[in-house]
Amino acid sequence: MEHEHVISSRPFRWQGSILQVLADGGYALSRFASPLAGGQVWQGWAQRMMTAVGAHQVQGPGSLHLFSYPSASGLRHEIDAAGILDVAIVLEAKDQEHGIDKNQVDSFDGRTFDYFESAVQHGKMLTIYRIMWSTSPLDPLVRRYATRKGIIMIGPDRIPLPSILAATERWDATDWLPDQHLADLVLLGERACQPLKPTLNGRSIVYQYSLTLWRGSDLDDLDYFHDLASVQWLDWLDRTTPLYFEQHAERCLQLVSGWSELRDPIK
Repeated sequence: MEHEHVISSRPFRWQGSILQVLADGGYALSRFASPLAGGQVWQGWAQRMMTAVGAHQVQGPGSLHLFSYPSASGLRHEIDAAGILDVAIVLEAKDQEHGIDKNQVDSFDGRTFDYFESAVQHGKMLTIYRIMWSTSPLDPLVRRYATRKGIIMIGPDRIPLPSILAATERWDATDWLPDQHLADLVLLGERACQPLKPTLNGRSIVYQYSLTLWRGSDLDDLDYFHDLASVQWLDWLDRTTPLYFEQHAERCLQLVSGWSELRDPIK
């Protein structure tokens, strides 16, 4: 079977990636815009944002496949949004008062892995990043739980890791965070955003789910540097580009044609 190679050996560049686009957009919208209740609008914004930035094989709420592949188990799992640009993304969008709980993380983990396993069995060389958007603040323990699974959590309470990792690639990165902190942040942050990925073993494809084990102290360090970087980066933006994320929320609403779908005026 001829395999479709979608894996690059080049170092990943966060700045300008679809991961940064969805992280910046999800954070800005969750913090400064209130979608109409029910969840469907929030899910639709994720799908439309992928389409607007040029992703292909975009699928939206209610999809019962992943890039045309069924699940390995035969179960019919729903996907909120997925698409491929520089990398493949599967996104779960939750609009609820209590934030995302651990059972929802487990459900998303299981569904995406079931589809990923099927794609690999069909010869698809596809690295998949997994994102959860939340309109409500995230429980720190649930965030840590998702980190262990490589699931990227995006909510209104903290700048998402892909956004911060993109900022560390800028020429002015050391103006808002010291070199040593940057090194530690990038090391832990990239580890926290690990995708599901297949590897070639001779002539066979095998899938990789052996995410690096996290010690409690590693998670503590990640929390410390993520919190620090989030505060420092926001402070730097406030001084250099005031109202950056407020204005970005407006740009995102234009991108997804979401002005008529607001529950309240933009915050």
